[in-house]
Amino acid sequence: MNISTLAVLFLLLFLLLGLGFALVIDPYIQRRQRLIMLIIAALSLSLIGQNLGENELLVHHSNLALKNILSAYGYSVRPVILILFLYIIRPEGKKWVHEKYWDLV
Repeated sequence: MNISTLAVLFLLLFLLLGLGFALVIDPYIQRRQRLIMLIIAALSLSLIGQNLGENELLVHHSNLALKNILSAYGYSVRPVILILFLYIIRPEGKKWVHEKYWDLV
């Protein structure tokens, strides 16, 4: 990993931490929207780790089965992030997750 990669990763991590800090202190964000945004930030952080791990496995050709599992995880998480953004943009829209699960939050 070279210095430019570390610089980009540092900026991405700093942005996600700043988003989390803004979510915690902003009194105008509703509780459900705050939770959704924190989940999105956590999933984005996991995607950064997934991409790093997948690239490392691709370069060293060490474990292609694990690389495929990481790729499947990445392809699975990206649509979930989009759906969570839709919950923030249009909360009264059609729900894919039953409403009783959101009442637990």
